[in-house]
Parts: sequence; structure tokens; C-alpha cells
Amino acid sequence: SKTFSPAGCILVPTLDRGSKFFGGKPGFESGTVTELVPSIPSVWGFFSNGALGRLDNSEPSGGFDMMVHGSASSYVLVGSASGRPIYDPVKAAQEEEAAKQKAAEESAVAQALDAEDAKRQARSKSLLQLDEKAPRDDQGELVLKRREVHSGRAISVSTVEWSVAEKTATPTSALEGYMWDKETEVDRFRERVPLSNLVSQCRLAVSDPTKSKPRDWIGPLKRRVEKDGFVIVPECKRIEPITGSLRKRYDVTKLAKQFVLAGSPVLSVNCDPVMFGGTLEDITKAREASSRAALSIASEDGIVVPPILASDLILYPYQLYKLQLAG
Repeated sequence: SKTFSPAGCILVPTLDRGSKFFGGKPGFESGTVTELVPSIPSVWGFFSNGALGRLDNSEPSGGFDMMVHGSASSYVLVGSASGRPIYDPVKAAQEEEAAKQKAAEESAVAQALDAEDAKRQARSKSLLQLDEKAPRDDQGELVLKRREVHSGRAISVSTVEWSVAEKTATPTSALEGYMWDKETEVDRFRERVPLSNLVSQCRLAVSDPTKSKPRDWIGPLKRRVEKDGFVIVPECKRIEPITGSLRKRYDVTKLAKQFVLAGSPVLSVNCDPVMFGGTLEDITKAREASSRAALSIASEDGIVVPPILASDLILYPYQLYKLQLAG
């Protein structure tokens, strides 16, 4: 039938057949099976003194249609009548190996996340357990100092000169330590892409109609408050510095889709890699996922794509240009 899927073929040739019968070609008849049914996984059989079958393809009319042929080959296709899939040991071994490899990769990712969590937690706890009390001004606000980058004394030997740090500066509060780490991150970005090049890329992106443009984030928030009296802003965050990973399998694409389908007017995505494990790619992924989700639930009023707020510690205009390129 059209739904029949053979699991194997039993080949029963008579004793006069074989390689000599077909001009010395070995496996001629079994090769014919694989040509006619390429997907068949196995062919086996045995020689016999005769083969059962009809003389032609006419409809059976009585009990004498089946005959024993002294020189012939009988092909019997075997398969599941219920449509059960065929067991292929080679395919099963490949699937088992792929499952083991996937499990090993997931285990490696989980171990890397655990190590990253432990590193961030240790950094956060070290900042929160400072011996000295953080300095504050007359109004009670924290006093934050910028990171020292030129501390130390210069030593010259012949034509070689280098700097030796006499005393390494330590932050006086968790917020100051966080700010210093963020400054280090921005400095590394600047070494790879100078500000002038980044500004040029932003100008090209503004003139490109295929690139995303900044959208109003406050407007949808106010309209939802006017309508319902309150609003919940969901945030996609990978890691909490004190407690570690908020969920082991963090998928910003899946989260953004769920929030949009649930009716959220706006989204927030934490893209800070220093303390919260985010990336700029999270902004791009969330924007694309929210656009697809909004398209799937489009109504007569049109397509409403929630705008996305990038949550990060902003210290320099350089970071704003990076966020604009990320969407």
C-alpha cells in the first residue's frame, strides 16, 4: 500500500541462480532490491529448491494460481502493519552518540555558568564586606571616585621605562567597585573600536532603512497606566550578583516572546556583563523575538511591538552608541 514501509527483504533464489547465472556478477539480485527500494535497511535470504509465485500479475481466480517454480527468485518485503518506525541499529547508535554529546555540551555550559556565578558572587560579596565604612557627603549620599589608571612610579633602565604600582587602589563601596569594573570594560571596547569609528557606524545605521531606530519607551508605559492604573515592566536578567543564576537555561529569545504574548507594553533587558551576565547581543535577540511575537498576534489595530529598554550602568556616551548599534 502507499503507507507501507518495508523493514527488510527476504530473497529466496533457486539453486541454479547466483553469480554464475548472471555472468559472474556477485550480489546481482540483492543489488536489484537496493536499487528498487533504496530506503530498505536489510536484505537477507537463502537458496532453495523452488520459489512460490504466480506466473503473471493477473488477479487470482482459483486455488491453482500459486505455483512452485524450479528456476526463479522470490522477493518478500517485510514491514509493520501498524506503521511502527523501522529500527535501524546504525541510526540508533548515532542518535545515542548525539544525545551523549548534547548532554556533555549542556554539562560543560552548566559548569561554565556555575564558575561564572561563583566568580561574580565572590566579587559582589567582597565589595559588600568592606572593612571600612563607605564615605558619604553631608547629605548622606555615597562619595564615588573614578578609577585610578596612572598610579605608581616610573622606573627607567637604559631605554626601557615602565611603571610599578606602589599601592593598588581598592573601592570603598560596592557601587564604586561596580563602577570601576564598568570603566575597565569600556576601556577594552575603546581599544578595539575607537569612538570616532563607532560614531561613523551609528551614522551609517541611521541612514540605513533596514536598521532598527530608537522608539518611545515612556509613551506605552503611560498609556497602560492610564488604562489599568498600574503596569508591570518585565526584565530579562541572566544573573543576580548575590544569589547567582536566576535560571540555568536562560533564553532571552524565549522570555521576550512569552512577555509579548502575555501583553506586556514594554520590555527591559539587562545587558551588563560585569555583574549580571548580560551581553549586547541580548538586546538584538530580544528585539527580533518581540517583533516576531507581535506579528503573530496582530489585530485589526495593527502590529504593536513593545519597545525595549537596555538596563546597564551608563558612564560614558560611548556606551550609548554601542547600545544604539545593538538596536
